[in-house]
Amino acid sequence: DNHSILFIYDEPDRRNSTSFLLMRSIPKEKKIVFIGIPTNTIAIVDNEQQSMLSSYETGGASGAVNFTNKVFGIDVERYMKLDSESLIKISDILGGVKYPVDEDITGFNGDGSEQYLNSEQVEKLITYTLYDGGEVERAFVISSVFSSMINQTKGSRVSDNLDSSFNTLINMIDNTDITAGDYKKRKTAIKYMLENGTNIASFLIISGEDAYEDFIPDEQFFEDLRKKYYSYDESGKSDN
Repeated sequence: DNHSILFIYDEPDRRNSTSFLLMRSIPKEKKIVFIGIPTNTIAIVDNEQQSMLSSYETGGASGAVNFTNKVFGIDVERYMKLDSESLIKISDILGGVKYPVDEDITGFNGDGSEQYLNSEQVEKLITYTLYDGGEVERAFVISSVFSSMINQTKGSRVSDNLDSSFNTLINMIDNTDITAGDYKKRKTAIKYMLENGTNIASFLIISGEDAYEDFIPDEQFFEDLRKKYYSYDESGKSDN
C-alpha cells in the first residue's frame, strides 16, 4: 500500500508560481512524508542538464515525473496536476492550517506568530516568489504547510468523507493518472492511517548547495531518503 504521488501546481494566472511537492505515504506505519522540490533543482537527466521546472515545461507532467524518478532514484507511481480551484478545494477539505508567517505579505501577520490561514491564504503563501531563500525556501514552506495541515485536521472527519472528497477532486482535475481503481485499492489503508494515526505527517528539506540561480541537490540526501522510506519488503521486491 506504500505509494508516492507528485503534486504539480500550475496556475496560469499566477506567474512563476509553478510548484512541485512529492508525497510518500506509508499507511502501515501511519506516516506521510512531504518533500518540496525547488523548481531550480538541476541534475544530469537523460544525458543533459535539466532543471525540475524545465523538465516540466518541455515534457509536461510526465517530464516532471521522469526528472523526479531519475534524480531521486525512486519510482513515482502517480501524479496530480493542480490549479487554483483544486488546490483550494484540497485545503477546504483539510480545513486550512495554523501556521507562523514571518514574511511581509499583504493579509498576513508577518511577525512570525502563528495565525489561521484559510484556503486562499494557503495558496497565496505557497506561491509567494520573493522569499529571501528563493525557491529552496519556498519548497520548505510548501512541504511544511501541507504537513501541518494534515496533522491539524481531524482525521476521522476526513476519513468519513473520503469517498465524496475523492469524487469531487477527481472530477475537478483534468490532468492526473490517478484512477478510481487506485483509490479503491488504497482506500482502506488510507482510512486506517487517518483514523488511527497521530501527527502522521512530516516533511523533509532537500540538502544541497546554490550555484548562482540553480540548486544542486546532495546525493546523500536521496540515498538516506531511499533507505528510510523506500525500503524492500519481506519478499525482497522493491517497495517503491
